[in-house]
Amino acid sequence: TIQYSIDGGTTYVTGSVFTGLSAGNYTILVKDASGCQTSVSAVLSLPAAITATVSGTNPTSCTTTDGSITISAVAGGTSPYQYSINGTTFQASTNFTGLAAGSYTVTVKDASGCTATFTQVIAAPSGITATVASTNESACNANDGSATVTVSGGTAPYQYFINGSVNPAGASNNVFASLAPGSYTLKVVDANNCEFIVTATVTKFTCPVTCDLTAQITYGDPTCTNSSSGYITVTATGGTAPYQYSVNGGAFAAGTGQFTGLTAGTYTVQVKDANSCVYDVSAVTLVLPAGPTDLTIQTTNPTTCTDSDGTITISNVAGGTAPYLYSVNGASYRARTNYTKLAAGTYTVSVQDGKGCIYTETVTLTAPSGVSATISATNETACNTNDGSATVSVSGGTAPYEYYIGGVANPAGLNNSVFVSLAPGSYTILVKDAAGCEFTTTTTVTKFTCPPVCNLTATASGSNPTSCTTTDGSVSVSNVSGGTLPYQYSIDGTTFQSSASFTGLGAGTYTITIKDAANCSITLTQTITAPSGITATVASTNESACNANDGSATVTVSGGTAPYQYFINGSVNPAGASNNVFASLAPGSYTLKVVDANNCEFTSAVTVTKFNCACTLAATASGTNVTNCTAPNGTITVSATGGTSPYSYSLDGVTFSNTTGVFTGLTAGNYTIYVKDAGSCLVNVSQTLTAPATITVTTAPTSETACSAVDGSIAVSVTGGSLPYQYYINGVANPAGINNSTFSSLSAGTYTIRVVDANNCEATSSVTIGTACTTCTVTASVTSVVNPSCTTPASGSFTVVATGGSGTYEYSLDGTTFQSSANFSGLIAGNYTVTVRDAADATCIITVPVGLTQTSPITATVSGSNPTTCGVNNGTITVSNVSGGTAPYQYSIDGVNFQTSNT
Repeated sequence: TIQYSIDGGTTYVTGSVFTGLSAGNYTILVKDASGCQTSVSAVLSLPAAITATVSGTNPTSCTTTDGSITISAVAGGTSPYQYSINGTTFQASTNFTGLAAGSYTVTVKDASGCTATFTQVIAAPSGITATVASTNESACNANDGSATVTVSGGTAPYQYFINGSVNPAGASNNVFASLAPGSYTLKVVDANNCEFIVTATVTKFTCPVTCDLTAQITYGDPTCTNSSSGYITVTATGGTAPYQYSVNGGAFAAGTGQFTGLTAGTYTVQVKDANSCVYDVSAVTLVLPAGPTDLTIQTTNPTTCTDSDGTITISNVAGGTAPYLYSVNGASYRARTNYTKLAAGTYTVSVQDGKGCIYTETVTLTAPSGVSATISATNETACNTNDGSATVSVSGGTAPYEYYIGGVANPAGLNNSVFVSLAPGSYTILVKDAAGCEFTTTTTVTKFTCPPVCNLTATASGSNPTSCTTTDGSVSVSNVSGGTLPYQYSIDGTTFQSSASFTGLGAGTYTITIKDAANCSITLTQTITAPSGITATVASTNESACNANDGSATVTVSGGTAPYQYFINGSVNPAGASNNVFASLAPGSYTLKVVDANNCEFTSAVTVTKFNCACTLAATASGTNVTNCTAPNGTITVSATGGTSPYSYSLDGVTFSNTTGVFTGLTAGNYTIYVKDAGSCLVNVSQTLTAPATITVTTAPTSETACSAVDGSIAVSVTGGSLPYQYYINGVANPAGINNSTFSSLSAGTYTIRVVDANNCEATSSVTIGTACTTCTVTASVTSVVNPSCTTPASGSFTVVATGGSGTYEYSLDGTTFQSSANFSGLIAGNYTVTVRDAADATCIITVPVGLTQTSPITATVSGSNPTTCGVNNGTITVSNVSGGTAPYQYSIDGVNFQTSNT
């Protein structure tokens, strides 16, 4: 058999024809069955490149398509040739006609499929331009505007169009007359159908205006429950719509004349029409109704700790508007004034008048004097003896008493106050008296510390830090013995390491834990110290005369390492860092610090007392409460009298930079304001600022109706705060509107809802939208794997076995179309991924990896022994060292008959 190779002997084939070759030099090897080989060379070359001449004829006008392109003088390549323009179908003709102006790509293709491209441009006739001059309307509603068009370029004659229609005065007339006010599109077309478009505007004459505008007003007062619920409705008539409205001298704005969300006050409304006529509507005053201010509450207490026979009776409501309704602890408002069967506790009593105004008081019903007790516990006395006890000492209440531990009566007797034989742990003990009053407390029995069975021993040593502030000390563990290797070490009892050294430590006492492989542990204590510290004493002198500011403090140091530096209130001594005397001190408290050469410190406080000057200074304060949760806007104003002006004011008693007595931008809280006069006389006054009402958010989620339906929703309810509210979901304003309290079209998941009121007070709530998706329980494995053979590469196969889910499955191999069969065959060697999908739930999908390997080729060694003499058939052939393929093997010397023997 003859074989051929075109790739240098890498691959041989039995066919002598090689196709799909590019240009180049090739060497073909030829080999017979005996391995004899020869070669032959071949050269493949490319045809000559295609050349051509392309010319064009231009269209005769701007709108016609009578241009053409002609190809000539074609050479190169292999005839016959075909031709195409702009990627259209190839044709045998060299002429292309019916072309509009433009740039064209011409392609020439020969019989071998080789191509060449050329570009040809054909142009339209020269275009035209124009200008326009317009005149405006000359009188009210005269409609006598005009537009005159002046043309240059192009080819006469010209035609003139206005808004798509021929000039009513004639197609060749360049003047458009009798035009009403407005904008117009003018077009000029020349003899070649080239066109130019321009716009013209005729302005309307300003007609005199007649004002006949009037308006009526209706209004409603705010309510007690919503101080911003007032409204004003203005109905305008006459004049020229549309109308604009202004409230209290504000800017005019378009609207319906409906003004809502108003608080009590006087409002002045103006209406303006389209001709700027203005009508002043009479002023209206909105009034907030006055609610109840007081009521009388009579009570009777429960007779025992467990009875609910207390009563509350309500009467004598003062203020507000009848009729009155009543509520206890937030229940619905009713006309009922007597409430019975009440247990001990604190109750909220509210009255609501006829206008919805509410007044609230609290009242407390008390039970009989309750029982109380103390517990004395004894701990476990030996290892695992469980002999702890607890003794109860009772006071108050009514004997006899009952005793319970962990909710169970005392095993030693219900009336026995001693609990014995207690194991280590915490216990809840309850005492109940004859009136049913109860007292509950807890006690703990501590476990006896059993000696550990652990034979670890070790030694700890340390290296001290070099100064008071450095952390260059270290602790090391050595001589560890006993226990089970390996050992681990910890300096905090939590984090363990294999190293027995700990570095970067400051001065202090450290507890080192050594733990062996059996979790047996011991602890060692090691102290490392800083250089010897310093101490000091301070002697001070007070102010010697009124406002003299001549106090002093002298520091005397012992210990430490010189030189020393001296500080007062965090700053170096003004008299010099090494000066231990602080002079010219004003009355007040000071913090003195000494630092030695090792950065060791000593700190002491000292007070310079003010000389007692006569003081007649007095002050009063008033405040404006905070109205915004995020922008502090509270104000305190302090007025000073007496003393010696000028006055200075301070919020901290230290910095007196305020000379007006007015403090702004304050948050809610209690303030002490200090006032000082020119003689340093000091007084203070207190003022409290309150914050806006807080808001509370509740949410009502609705789950998805189907898996991945994205139709969940959240309804938000808000109480407190100030209207209007703004609603956000996961930090984004509600897509349905920032003032909309319902979020819809939500997928399953957890969301953060935030509500912000008019005072920028806010509250958040986390809410979860439930899913309708079910849990995927499908599992799968691969069986009946057959690897491809070396003689048939595409003979691999396997079967997928799935369980769980609905019991009906679909299968896909490497992302191909899903099928109902779990069997895959005709596969070559390689790695595959099978996707299993529950037929009843398209979201339930799992994957299973499968690997197929092809049997390696068979190799063997063949040896033989020749016949001993001519004519005797006793020669042999033996096959040995067989590998590859799949055992067992069979053998043949004619390719037809096989045997199991290898000889």
